[in-house]
Amino acid sequence: AKTVVDLGSGAGSAAVAMAEGFLDSRNQFPTIYAFDWFSIGAGHYATSKFKAISSQSDPSFIEDFKYFMHPYLENVEIYSGDIK
Repeated sequence: AKTVVDLGSGAGSAAVAMAEGFLDSRNQFPTIYAFDWFSIGAGHYATSKFKAISSQSDPSFIEDFKYFMHPYLENVEIYSGDIK
């Protein structure tokens, strides 16, 4: 794969698993496009469980996603907002 799309990335568990799999393969590491609101609150599916690293007072958990994806960020493009 040259491109991977992760819709509803959450805190990054699926993206981390994919990235680790790509590291173990002999194929070129593709770009992972991560889409999510990266925010908790009314109208969003995400829950406070995604807020492991960032401030509990900030509704965004994009910093948590970046924290967990840190070893792979050079191959990840992050898009925050409505995936529609």
